[in-house]
Amino acid sequence: LRLKLTGADVARLAQRGTDDPRAYQLFLKGRHFSVGTADEMDRGLEAFQEAVRLDPGYAMAHAAIADAFMTRALHGTSDPRDALLAARSALDRAIAIDPDLPEAHIVAGNIRLLFEWDGPAAEAAFRRAVEVAPGSADAHMELAYSLWALERPAEALEQSLLARDLDPLSRGPMHHVGFTYLVSRQYVKAIEAFTQTLDVHTEWVWGYVKRGVARAYDGQSEKALEDAKRAESLMRASGETPLLRSCLGVLYARAGDQAAARSCI
Repeated sequence: LRLKLTGADVARLAQRGTDDPRAYQLFLKGRHFSVGTADEMDRGLEAFQEAVRLDPGYAMAHAAIADAFMTRALHGTSDPRDALLAARSALDRAIAIDPDLPEAHIVAGNIRLLFEWDGPAAEAAFRRAVEVAPGSADAHMELAYSLWALERPAEALEQSLLARDLDPLSRGPMHHVGFTYLVSRQYVKAIEAFTQTLDVHTEWVWGYVKRGVARAYDGQSEKALEDAKRAESLMRASGETPLLRSCLGVLYARAGDQAAARSCI
C-alpha cells in the first residue's frame, strides 16, 4: 500500500499546507460554517480571513475566502457585484500561490456555472480539479452539480456517490447525494439521504428544508411541515438568507400551507 509520489506531487502537498497549526484550525472552523445560516457564513468567512492573516501563503485559505464570498453572493447576503469582486481577488491570490490547487479550480468552476452560466467551462474547471486531486470529495461533488445542470443526472449521481464514499461524514457530499435524488424525482431515496445527514449534523438548517421539500413532493405534507418548523427555529436562532427563505417558501407551498408560503415572498 506504499504510495509513490512524484516530485510534482510532493511540491503540491507542501505548497497547499500551512506550518501554523492555528491557521489550520481556523481553516477547519471556517469549513464547518461555510454554508448555512447568515451568522454561520459570517463566522466561516471570519475564520478564513484570520487564517490568512496568520499565514499569508496559505493557498487553501485564500481559495476558501473566494468560495465564502461567492457563497454570500449566491445566498443574497452581500451585494453580488462586490462579493464576486472579492471572490475573484482571493481566487487570483490562491492561484498565484498554487496554480494546481484543486480548491481554486472548484471555486472558478462555481463562478462559471452559477454566475456566468457557462456549463461546459464549469465542467472543465471541475474536471481539472478532479485531475489534480482524484481523492477530493469536494471536486467530485462539484463536478456532480455541474453534470446535473447540464442535464446528465446519471453521471451526476455517480459523482455524488463517489464524493460521499470519499468523505462519508461531511454534510456536503451527503447533501449532494440527497439533492441529486431530489432533482431526479427519487423522493424516497432523497429523504433517506437527507435523514442520514441530519442524524450526524442535527442542526443543519438546509437539511431540514430539503428533506421537507422531498417529503412534500412525496405526499408527506405533515412531516414536511415538521421539517419546516425545525428550519424556522434554527433560522430564528442564527439568521436566515434570502435563498434559504425562498426555498422554505417552496416547501410551505408544496406542503399546502399557502399563508406561510406567501410570508416567504
